[in-house]
Amino acid sequence: MTAALADGREIVRQADDGPGFVARPMTRDAVEREVRMDAGERLGTRAVRRILDAVWTIEERPDLTGPLPSLS
Repeated sequence: MTAALADGREIVRQADDGPGFVARPMTRDAVEREVRMDAGERLGTRAVRRILDAVWTIEERPDLTGPLPSLS
């Protein structure tokens, strides 16, 4: 990751094992918290709930024609 500062300096860091990586999978609660933080204000509570419901039930569906349109 590289962050460019206003004065032109750059800070570079590498993250090989953060939350969500294979060695440190995120819990369902953590995923939902991230989605709400990232998309909640823009999409609203109902849309975020539809997205999360679609994601958590995707393995139960015979195809993706149901959940994909609901994510837009």
